[in-house]
Amino acid sequence: MKISNAHAFDRLLLEAIEISDQSAGILSTLVLRLASALRDGEVSLQLSQQEQNALVKNERLTFGPSIGQVIETPLVLHGGRLYFGRYFDDLCRLASAIARRAVTTPEKDWLPLTQTTDSLSPGQKRALELAGNHAIALVTGGPGTGKTHLIQSLVNSMGNEQQALLLAPTGKAAGRLPALEGVTVKTIHSALKLRPGDLRHPLHHSKRPFEADLVVVDEVSMVGLTLLRQVVEAVASKARLVLIGDKDQLQSVAAGSVLGPVLQGSPALVADGEELIPLAQLKKSFRFGGTLAALALAAGRGDERAFFDVLTTQEDGVRWCEYSDARSLRAQLRTTTSQILCA
Repeated sequence: MKISNAHAFDRLLLEAIEISDQSAGILSTLVLRLASALRDGEVSLQLSQQEQNALVKNERLTFGPSIGQVIETPLVLHGGRLYFGRYFDDLCRLASAIARRAVTTPEKDWLPLTQTTDSLSPGQKRALELAGNHAIALVTGGPGTGKTHLIQSLVNSMGNEQQALLLAPTGKAAGRLPALEGVTVKTIHSALKLRPGDLRHPLHHSKRPFEADLVVVDEVSMVGLTLLRQVVEAVASKARLVLIGDKDQLQSVAAGSVLGPVLQGSPALVADGEELIPLAQLKKSFRFGGTLAALALAAGRGDERAFFDVLTTQEDGVRWCEYSDARSLRAQLRTTTSQILCA
């Protein structure tokens, strides 16, 4: 592919990496593929052995760097995957920050579990237990599984005079977080004090952490790699960090899917057979149950057979409707939508 025919962004990218039509070849092809993956939220590209061999001794790449090594090239080849240097650096720093928190004991000022677990589901109780015993914990659950109620319970579990900081990636998401005494609610950008045009250098970082004993990040599935790294680094070493999200909800508009690999048991997040990030899963739905809950569960698992088995039961208002053409289906959808909006 000739660079002159590439997407405008890709042309600028190749020029920044100093790849011209004369020097173009497999590297330019791989960079364009990596740029395309980046637009889909990925930060790396798996290479074949042949592609890896073709890049050996290329001065624009750092090969197999160690964790913490300063990256001075625009590209990195590590573990058979091609990265842009800045995102490889973000990955290494995030992994290091998580590893440090995994072996850190948080402050002891935390109410006993028995005092805060009234009316909580098993998943919520486990989340409270993990937050009490670990400096970092991950909680995942679908709509209606009590994530907001859990946040309130986390705040209620704090000792006297402690401060909580509740964060969300957007203003709308932050507006849904509970406003309680001793609690500060902000967007992530606002809390980090990121300045327009300089999103790589937050005011709060490891040497100037948040003034909070508990930091909760909601909607973490929407948080990109760089922003999550900045948040984790900005949490004080003895504070508690709880990441809450739903892997099936909206993904980050920035590069880097973090929640998915954690839930899929990424080897990078497991040490000596134990999870680096303790995980609690909220499975009980407080919003709906019965056939509708079974339908949602089957859809979430991608279990087509179970999904259609539920549909054919004709129970609890769930029914299978067949339409002979798309026009009839669209008409029914418009009617149903209007009824819902009017209600």
